[in-house]
Amino acid sequence: MTTILCFGDSNTYGYIPGGSGRYPREGRYPGILADFLGADYRIEEDGVVGRTTAFEDAVRPGRNGLDAIRQSVQAAKPDLVLLMLGTNDCKAQFAALPETIADGMLRLAEVCRQENPAVKIILAAPAPLDPIVLSSAYADYDEMSFITSLRLAGAYQHTAERHGFGFVDVGEAASASPVDGEHLTAMGHLALAQHMKEVILTL
Repeated sequence: MTTILCFGDSNTYGYIPGGSGRYPREGRYPGILADFLGADYRIEEDGVVGRTTAFEDAVRPGRNGLDAIRQSVQAAKPDLVLLMLGTNDCKAQFAALPETIADGMLRLAEVCRQENPAVKIILAAPAPLDPIVLSSAYADYDEMSFITSLRLAGAYQHTAERHGFGFVDVGEAASASPVDGEHLTAMGHLALAQHMKEVILTL
C-alpha cells in the first residue's frame, strides 16, 4: 500500500469559501483523491487554516509549517508527500517574494527527505488569489499579494525541477472562489483531486 500525506493549509483542511464550515471528507480533495486512487492507497490529511510554509503569523500563532512537518511525516510514514501551501505566505504582513515562498517549500521538502530520503515529494502551487482580495474588505492581502500569488507556480516549478520534485499547478485545475478570494469551491476540490490523481499515477 502507498501512503500519501497531504500537508497544507485551509484548502487541504476543506474550508468552505465564506466561512460557513468545512467540507465533509468526501467533499474535500484528499478524501476525493482517496476514492479516485482506490484501496491500494492510503491518504493522510494534515491541513491547518492559516498555515504558512515557514513564516510566523503575528496574528495567529502556531501556523508555521516548519514546526509541524517533521511530526506529521513521522506519524504518517508516507511514501509520497503532497505539499500545498503558499496562499497565506502571500499576506501583506510577510511582504514575501515568490522565490522566498518557494524557498519555504524547499525547506519543508528537505525535512521530509531527512526523515525518509526515498520519499517522493510534490510541490503544489496554490490557485492564485481572486481579485476580490483587492477590495477594502480584505485587509490580509494587498496588490503585491495578488501579484505574488500569480507568480508562485513559476517559482515552485523552478524549485521542483532543480531538486527532483514533482510539481502541480493547482491553478490549471481550479480557481479561488470569488466569494472570499482564496478558497476552493466544491467543484474546485473535485477538479483538483482528478488533476492530482493523474500526476500521482505518473510518478
